[in-house]
Amino acid sequence: KKNNDDEKLDELKIRESLSTKSKSSIKLQTRKFNTCMKNGMMSINTKSYKQALAYFDNAIRLDPTQWESWNAKAVTLRRVKRYDECISCCDEAIRLDGRKVMPWVNKAGSLFELNRYDECISCCDEAIRLNAEYPTSWVHKAGSLFHLKRYDECISCCDEAIRLDAENPAPLIYKAGSLFELNRYDECISC
Repeated sequence: KKNNDDEKLDELKIRESLSTKSKSSIKLQTRKFNTCMKNGMMSINTKSYKQALAYFDNAIRLDPTQWESWNAKAVTLRRVKRYDECISCCDEAIRLDGRKVMPWVNKAGSLFELNRYDECISCCDEAIRLNAEYPTSWVHKAGSLFHLKRYDECISCCDEAIRLDAENPAPLIYKAGSLFELNRYDECISC
């Protein structure tokens, strides 16, 4: 018959064994998640979007609490013009961690493509609040302002986008278009 100390020792060994197994299982799951994410990103780079979506869906199944996998799926959906689904994934990424700029920017891009300019501007404002140095937020906002015929505001956003990324032609196009609409032709020509 075992005494109390022996029973406690056996119970402690069982707990340690379960803890080791649990840690091992978590490490394996994390490794699988990371592999899915890596393979999904490589699939995006090779424009294998269907395959990328499968990898990101697997990553989400492995750990639905990671905003990165929802955002990566959103990027892929946006590339295949499935904007409403992209927005849903961005919303989930934002729900998981609203302090990350990329889901806001990706959501803004899809809203822009759907001609939902006021909502796009709201997302851009949040992205800019989180990181004012990310030029795509300014470009999406400028494009939305241009389509809403808010040309002076558009020009200000374009100037900021150009300051951050002078190689991107989009803000120059929106700025030139705004200047043209405002009958500021000399400035338009210099764009």
